[in-house]
Amino acid sequence: MIHMKDMKIQPDGSFEDIPFGEGALKHKEIIKTALEYSRPEWFIVEWEGFGSCDSFEAAEKSIVNLKNMLK
Repeated sequence: MIHMKDMKIQPDGSFEDIPFGEGALKHKEIIKTALEYSRPEWFIVEWEGFGSCDSFEAAEKSIVNLKNMLK
């Protein structure tokens, strides 16, 4: 399993929870490395719901973004 999360870094240095694949972390490279070295069966995407996005909207965006990165 690979546990993933994304965030946006605000100008004041704080973090905002945003849908997976739309933030500052380089997930394409992380996924590539994970597939090469550990061959995970599951990617777990965390969403705490502290951002400005609705939880269902965040889940939908995160799924689409993860599927696109796995292509």
